[in-house]
This record gives sequence, C-alpha cells and structure tokens, in this order.
Amino acid sequence: MARLISGRDMSGIRLSTLEVSDGELLTFIQALRHMRETLEPEAVEALTGAYVDEVEGMLEDLLSMVDLTEWEEAMPPLLAPAD
Repeated sequence: MARLISGRDMSGIRLSTLEVSDGELLTFIQALRHMRETLEPEAVEALTGAYVDEVEGMLEDLLSMVDLTEWEEAMPPLLAPAD
C-alpha cells in the first residue's frame, strides 16, 4: 500500500515523496498506457488536466522506476475501447 513519506509546496505545486510497491507502479503505468492508447488527446487533457506530452513524461518517469522484465508476461495486452 502506498505511503506518504513527506510533502511540500514549491511555487504553488505540491511535491510528494511516496513509498509504493512495484505492483502499484505497474497499476499506474497500465492506467496511463490505457488512457493514452484509447482516448483522444482532448479527452486525456479533460480527464487529467495535463497535456498529452506531460502525461507521456509522467509515464516515462514511472517506467524508469520499475523493472518491467518480471511483469511483462503478467501484463495483458490493452483492450480496445468498446464500440
């Protein structure tokens, strides 16, 4: 379970230090991937409040924090959106 280590405000932005498991990171990664691959850019922005390139940067940051080799076989392919 995620745990907040510390938090602070910097120039009006909340910065938090968290402790999360690889499984939790994988969940965040899969959610961002699914959103990116199934939603139009305008929908991503409306849902997150961030531009698509910012969401891409967040995904890249998360990917750099976890070793996916042990999870790759367990990750199902993304499902296509329902019609």
